[in-house]
Amino acid sequence: MDTTAEVGLSLVDKEMVMLIDPKECKLIWNQLVHLFLKGKQSWEPFMDLDYIYASIISGNFQLWVLIRQGNYRAVLLTEIVEYPKTKILRFIHVSGEGIFQGIQKKFRVCLEWAKSNGIAAYQIYGTRAWGRALGVSNKSEYKIVFYRDIGERSWV
Repeated sequence: MDTTAEVGLSLVDKEMVMLIDPKECKLIWNQLVHLFLKGKQSWEPFMDLDYIYASIISGNFQLWVLIRQGNYRAVLLTEIVEYPKTKILRFIHVSGEGIFQGIQKKFRVCLEWAKSNGIAAYQIYGTRAWGRALGVSNKSEYKIVFYRDIGERSWV
């Protein structure tokens, strides 16, 4: 299954969103820690870096990276939640740089992967920045949750 897609900003400044295999995460983790630390206010109340790492390695979280010109620029964590009647992909963390520019193309990579894995819907847990990026108005204070069936007309 292909889990990468180029979302080129220009011929000079190409970007790629890629799902990282848990085994590969062990090899590149030290290069990603600073990206997680940029957004620690979103995960720190719930978990620590050791938990995030262990959850990626065990397959409980999926680690997506944004690569620009061969460098890791942003990280995105998802988790698959299975209910008796459906599976949902939860977007639980994003940090780094450049992830929200052209988010629709980047986000589509994750949704296509989810759809091909029998996942029916997605949820986004995060700050109001997600709402601004997706063009959804929301008056909530800090954290927001979006829910949408993958087959529905999407924000992206």
